[in-house]
Amino acid sequence: MSIEPLAVPVDTWDLFTPSDENDRFESCRACGRSIKKDTPQYVIEREFTRTEPGAPAELAYEFTICESCLADQDASYSPDSQEHIAQFYSDVIDLNVRAEQLLADTSSDEIPNIDAWVERCAVTGMSVEDATRFRVMAYAVGEWLLLAGMPVVMTETALERLESGLSDTTKERARTFATDALHLPPDQYVITPAV
Repeated sequence: MSIEPLAVPVDTWDLFTPSDENDRFESCRACGRSIKKDTPQYVIEREFTRTEPGAPAELAYEFTICESCLADQDASYSPDSQEHIAQFYSDVIDLNVRAEQLLADTSSDEIPNIDAWVERCAVTGMSVEDATRFRVMAYAVGEWLLLAGMPVVMTETALERLESGLSDTTKERARTFATDALHLPPDQYVITPAV
C-alpha cells in the first residue's frame, strides 16, 4: 500500500525548530544552497545528549542537508555499508508501516499526533527520557515537514546497531564529511538515509 505523505509546517513541533532563531534552517549545511528555494527536499537532523537518564537533554548538534548532498554522501559509502544501511531502514525501521500507523487515524484536516514517534526510539522502543543520546531525523520540503515514515528518533543503542554494520572506510568517510562539510565535532559522524 502506498502512503501519500501529509505535510505540516516545520515549526509545528519544537523538536524541529532550530536552536538559533536567526537560522530557521535556511540552507544546506554541506553546500550552502537555500533549502527553501534551491532544493526540493532536505533532511533535518538534531542530536541530543544528557548526563543521565531523565536529566535535561542538551543539543549536541543540528543541521539541514539537501537531498543532493545526502545522495552524494551515500554514494561514497562502500557497497556493503550501503546494503547494511538500506536493510536497516527497510527491515528494522519499516518507514511504510510507520506511515500507515501514523496516518491511519488522521483525517486530512487535522495535524497528526506524532508524540509516540518522537518520544520513543523507532528501533528499540526505549523512551528518549531514558536515553543519554538520541537523534531525531525528518524529511522536509521548503517550510513543510513531510509525515510519511519520518520523523524517526533513534537512541544510542539503535545508533550503535546501525553503525556496527558499517565498514571502516565508510565510518572514516562519514567522519570526514561530518567534520568538513557539516562542521561537527571530530567524534561525530552521521548516517542518514537518502531522501
